[in-house]
Amino acid sequence: MKRKNGFTLIEILIVVAIIAILVTVILVSVNQSRANARINSAKTSLRTSLPVIVSCKDSGGNVNTPSGTETGTNPICNPAGNFNGAYWPPLVSGYQYSAGAYNSNNCNFQVNTNGDRTPLGNTYLTCDCIKQICQ
Repeated sequence: MKRKNGFTLIEILIVVAIIAILVTVILVSVNQSRANARINSAKTSLRTSLPVIVSCKDSGGNVNTPSGTETGTNPICNPAGNFNGAYWPPLVSGYQYSAGAYNSNNCNFQVNTNGDRTPLGNTYLTCDCIKQICQ
């Protein structure tokens, strides 16, 4: 009996299918990691403003409502002279401050996505000034 050298078509197709499945799994994992990194970047950016908000409220100032996708020009506290250089931080691409979402009683606010899907079904970040967290 004569022995063939090489691979059959079925063997090659099976190897290609396995490689395609592995590539798909890796790409999904990378995209999930990118989305999580964007969320963490937004949280980190917002956490910097929480102590300023609490300080503003404690000193009797008024906290300006964030709006849109701030570029660092909207002061957090009014009068802004008391907190020079304290502006609402710019947000990463895909996030925006919710118009009118700032609650002046317990100083919580929300940040929405610009229609982009975020992992785990979260559509917004909620920040609690007193607890100094954004989740």
